[in-house]
Amino acid sequence: LDSVNESCRPLGPLGRASQFLETSVGPLKRASTAISNLFGIDTGRISSLGVAFALSYSIISTINGSITLSIAWYMSCKRTGLSPLAPGQWKSLLAAYGTLYAAVQLLRPFRVAAAVAMSKLSKEFLVQTQDRLHCSKGFAIAFQYALGWVAWAGLTTIG
Repeated sequence: LDSVNESCRPLGPLGRASQFLETSVGPLKRASTAISNLFGIDTGRISSLGVAFALSYSIISTINGSITLSIAWYMSCKRTGLSPLAPGQWKSLLAAYGTLYAAVQLLRPFRVAAAVAMSKLSKEFLVQTQDRLHCSKGFAIAFQYALGWVAWAGLTTIG
């Protein structure tokens, strides 16, 4: 499906490769499935949690991203002795972040489990936001999502 032209057409080589990686039963897919099964992650239950789960996972992922970026920044500074903002130092930061990103992906089942646990609180927060601000559910969702990004910005700045 070509979403830009809203038409069905065969995938190109990059699309086929991406589809293969997403659906293949390679070692990474098996490892991810094994970890998910180890923690009892039930996709049906996650689907039933709806928006509360999505918002919880979003907050957890942004916090995880800020911590990862902070550690990558530290690694880059330690390795080069210069700030990644100095001319020519972005490569060092991107290399450190890329390495950490690959390692952090193994923690995804933990993030999912934490988001499932946090979903009840997120749902209650949505209700409280609607009641206190006298707003629609859509606005409350946008408000909570924006708060997640504020948390990310704050943690990234502090980190």
